[in-house]
Amino acid sequence: MGLANAYVEQSVTFRFEHEDGMVIERPGFWDGGRKFGCAFASPKGGGTWRYSAKSSPADGGIDSVRGEVRIVAGVTETIGARFGAAGF
Repeated sequence: MGLANAYVEQSVTFRFEHEDGMVIERPGFWDGGRKFGCAFASPKGGGTWRYSAKSSPADGGIDSVRGEVRIVAGVTETIGARFGAAGF
């Protein structure tokens, strides 16, 4: 990342798009080290959400994060190892 203080120098936005077209953008937060995260709760009863991250200043490691989460009646299934493994 190369920033002296990522807490104040890096901003991250996570974009979630539901299969029906609904879009929610959530601010990210620095979680220490090289990890950023966000809080997200689906307002839908179920379905698939695609997610991506965008950073400023641009960071290829953050901006390449993409995947999807499937919500099924009280169960969350993550598709794509980067969602949990990379701290996103």
